[in-house]
Amino acid sequence: MSCFQPQLAQFQKRSLEDAVKAMHLTPEDPVFWIEEKLDGERMQMHYEDGNFMFWSRKAKDYTRLYGSCFDDGSLTRHLRGAFDPGVKRYIRSYLISYLLLILTKHIVSSSTVR
Repeated sequence: MSCFQPQLAQFQKRSLEDAVKAMHLTPEDPVFWIEEKLDGERMQMHYEDGNFMFWSRKAKDYTRLYGSCFDDGSLTRHLRGAFDPGVKRYIRSYLISYLLLILTKHIVSSSTVR
């Protein structure tokens, strides 16, 4: 497995009002959804045949902290059974708080797994 540099988000200096105007809401279609951002680490998680590796957006290796397999780490030990048996490789970014929410059914600070 190897890390690759993810595309970093471009920050916009617009107000919420500008964002709502840009959606061009009409009386016929007045509704839109906003997904709430969960607090957390922006990580790439690579999974391959029972082994994990974690990298930050700046390519710092966090595998020792979060775990390299199902038997160690603060996060991976909770993931046993989370993957379909047919999954051999999986890459996911921006996942730490999402996984904590799924595992604990509560919104948890990302510092909980450190």
